[in-house]
Amino acid sequence: MKKIIFFLIGIWLSLAGICQAKTITLTWDASSGEVWGYNLYYGFASGSYEYVIDVGDTLEYSLEVEPNVKYYFAVTAYNGNGESGYSNEVFYEYIFNDPPIAN
Repeated sequence: MKKIIFFLIGIWLSLAGICQAKTITLTWDASSGEVWGYNLYYGFASGSYEYVIDVGDTLEYSLEVEPNVKYYFAVTAYNGNGESGYSNEVFYEYIFNDPPIAN
């Protein structure tokens, strides 16, 4: 029984090391006019943003992404008068291929 448990733990640790998330950094140009901050929107389908992050008054943000998932991003600027429309959309997909199995 101990050998099976150690074997399963070893497989789990190997897979955890292989299928790790990746950190990406998104950057954008400053918006013209008075800007208090930016919102970063993202989701998993074009034009459909499920999540929003208020990144404050910065022009970049680092985000952890999972392998083999396509992410779509857009940014808005905001100030005391409200929020701008979305920036141009960009997408990113971290492709992870399983390593070949040695015989």
